Amino acid sequence: MRLPWFCCSSPKSTTGIYHLDPKSWPTQTVALDDIIKEIRVIPLETKPECQIGYVYEVKYAPDMIIIANSNGFSCFDSIGNFIHPLSTKGKGPGEYVSVGDITVNEERSELLMNDYQIGKLLYFNLKGEFLRSAKTAFDGYPYKLINKDLIAVHTGRMGANRENFELALTDWDGRVQKLYFPFPQPVDGDMCRGFAAGTTPGSVLYHKVFDGRIYEIWPDHIDTLLTLDFGSSAIDTLEFLKQGGFFRSIEEKEKVLGFNYLANTPSHLAASIGMGGETRGTWVLDHQSKNHRFLAADTLNSIGNFKGCPVNIPRQTKGSWFVSVIDGINWFESMSKLTDAQKAILRKEVPGFIEAEKVAMDGNPVLVLYRFNDF
Repeated sequence: MRLPWFCCSSPKSTTGIYHLDPKSWPTQTVALDDIIKEIRVIPLETKPECQIGYVYEVKYAPDMIIIANSNGFSCFDSIGNFIHPLSTKGKGPGEYVSVGDITVNEERSELLMNDYQIGKLLYFNLKGEFLRSAKTAFDGYPYKLINKDLIAVHTGRMGANRENFELALTDWDGRVQKLYFPFPQPVDGDMCRGFAAGTTPGSVLYHKVFDGRIYEIWPDHIDTLLTLDFGSSAIDTLEFLKQGGFFRSIEEKEKVLGFNYLANTPSHLAASIGMGGETRGTWVLDHQSKNHRFLAADTLNSIGNFKGCPVNIPRQTKGSWFVSVIDGINWFESMSKLTDAQKAILRKEVPGFIEAEKVAMDGNPVLVLYRFNDF
């Protein structure tokens, strides 16, 4: 059944506080044809030397797409042709043991890879050639570039965090400049993917586990961009922290746990919402109008189809585009269900679709880039 787009709307906020009632949110996905104004796909070339496992991150250099996945790091050009791997496992110069994140610094023409297993930063040029290494004060977690000289590091609340602060700002060489959000004790685990592109240049967006706020991080201060108030639907975090359980509420499955991922473009913010440890869907905010919507997920990842083309919850962005990843199996199965009429429309309206039709069941993922209509 197709649900009307307006059925899951909420009134705009004039204060930056959004009062949400998850009990009123739809549980079925909506047709995305009238919600998404533009879409394109990039099938990633499949070769034995670049077989991609589970995708953790998608990062963009000027002429390169970097796919961080369970099989390593693969570099593709802008239309998905394989170029070369980025580094290899090992303990030699330019090699890694276990990587927490990759940061692209176009102004410095460098890539930064943090190896949290051995506390090392690896630097490459934008072609993927190794340059140098340095020591890091932190054992991993997501990094986000604020400007060419400053990085925000989500240091987490794990026991290995010696600083006992959830957020650090470091210079490009890994030296700590500022520390924010102190905490009294570590917790069992920290799966926060807490960063997104800022709403203005020179800032980044940040969220913490068990916190309904999204912050804007600047070089010299922090602003609260917005607050999501879930009322009685929110878990009592003080009680929940005592339970442990690696961020999964067994007793309160229907209550909001918090954000899983943020993705932000100049026009829209998308926040993946977790309910009792499981992904429930994505809350989308129109920056201009301040109107917002909730998109239910019919699986852990999917928020529906655009003219038959599968669309997942966005975890990354590229400029004005949200980026979602569809693995080869799910893409192949979706293509097999399309009618000839649907395929004809997608070939005409979606750049890259003709090549993506050729993806086999055991092929590499397809990147789906899309933009929402204003609402």
